[in-house]
Amino acid sequence: MTLSKLNVFASKMPESGKYSLTDGTNSVPVRYKKGTGDVLVVIFHGAMDRATRTIPRFQSFIPETGSAHQLSIADETLSVSDDLAAAWYAGSEDFAFQSILPDLLKAFAKRIGTPRRIYVGGSSGGYAALYYSWADENSLCVAVNPQTKIEDYIPRVKKKYFDRAWPNATSLDEIKQQCEIDLSTLYAKSFDNTVIYVQSTGDMRHFSSQMPPFLTAALQKPEKFILQCSYWGIPNHSLSVPPAFYYNWVKAAILSPTWDRQKLLDTYYTLTTQSQPAAASQPAGKPKPAHSYDPQDIERANFLRDQQLQS
Repeated sequence: MTLSKLNVFASKMPESGKYSLTDGTNSVPVRYKKGTGDVLVVIFHGAMDRATRTIPRFQSFIPETGSAHQLSIADETLSVSDDLAAAWYAGSEDFAFQSILPDLLKAFAKRIGTPRRIYVGGSSGGYAALYYSWADENSLCVAVNPQTKIEDYIPRVKKKYFDRAWPNATSLDEIKQQCEIDLSTLYAKSFDNTVIYVQSTGDMRHFSSQMPPFLTAALQKPEKFILQCSYWGIPNHSLSVPPAFYYNWVKAAILSPTWDRQKLLDTYYTLTTQSQPAAASQPAGKPKPAHSYDPQDIERANFLRDQQLQS
């Protein structure tokens, strides 16, 4: 597929479409949906069946996100081999994805005027969402059944990635010097983004081996971390968290006035219960404070109204 170039430093606002996002030197395939608000939702795909799908692959946009811009990223790493199904957007010895993409995304976000960025992905795409959100200070991540430690993943899957993407590496340590393959260690050092981690208890592999080390790291900053762990009636890994459930976290992040943990929880609760939270009681004789509604307040109210009418 030949994609027209979209330079992150060009002055003209881009239209919706498929592009090669570039800074003039490095390029990444993307699919863009133009919005009008101050939020950019960045989406990563998971592993793919190379026998039935072609690259570049773009994960579907998230529906009902109001005025948010959306950018679906294709994993350029998959181009190193026709039989590579997952590469975690971690790059290869010829393409330093983890170094290249953060700067491209920040420049693009600045160009379209989106100071708030939400990174979304599941499985290996969840790994990517966690990594690239970590690299974007004050952003937010919605990760669904994510891998968090590549070296502890399914042996044949990780081996194929290491062999295809890093053929000249003589050891795992050599690969570790060039890309990040353990997010639990990365987050344990420090993180300034907010993480919403959605995990199915029916997905035993991820529940028992990929989630625990990351939780230990993330809970060092509990004010920056939300965990939703449940069972949605679908065993194992694939689609065990139905999209509609984690879409609501993305919508809540878009609607929430800030990414303060409590405000995110309250917005999610309001959105998913289709009811407004009860107003806090006022001391007797004390008037309620006046509130000036800005356009974002009105958009949130209209969004919640529309959701209620659809229920």
